[in-house]
Amino acid sequence: DDDNGYLDSLNSDRICNHMALIGAVALLGGIQRSTLSLCIIIMEGTGQVQLLIPIIITTVISRFVGNLFTEGLYEIGLH
Repeated sequence: DDDNGYLDSLNSDRICNHMALIGAVALLGGIQRSTLSLCIIIMEGTGQVQLLIPIIITTVISRFVGNLFTEGLYEIGLH
């Protein structure tokens, strides 16, 4: 029996849900710029452990791109 685990369980609804989650992470990462706390909040709130690496990568990239344009939400609040 060919059991590929996670890859066999993917369907279009699950892929859409995962892409929506990654999009929300990118938005929050670009606004907040707090990478570690955002990853922990998303992981505890959704329980999507299999998406940990994409969540971390998305958060780091969105923080980097956001820093190219302006300061983060917390830095603006401190000034």
